[in-house]
Amino acid sequence: MAKVNLSINATTKVVKIEFLTNDSSGTVEGTHYFSFSYLNDEPDGWVFNRMYGDRFNRKLFFSQIVNLNGSAIGATTHADITALLLAAISV
Repeated sequence: MAKVNLSINATTKVVKIEFLTNDSSGTVEGTHYFSFSYLNDEPDGWVFNRMYGDRFNRKLFFSQIVNLNGSAIGATTHADITALLLAAISV
């Protein structure tokens, strides 16, 4: 399971996921920006109903996240991220 950097912007309603290489360098190998209209909060992560591209409707696992909004995830909880994601839902 690839590690990711996650950025959530509630103002623009956009989520950015940077997919990191499998080594420990932290190098970004791909970036995905998306808006979503529905969030399924599951005990180990989230499934988004993304507004564009059904092929991207995959689960994001909490354990994948290395950095959140530019900082190390640290003591951030699943509930903290869920609140940020709920604020970013596009309707």
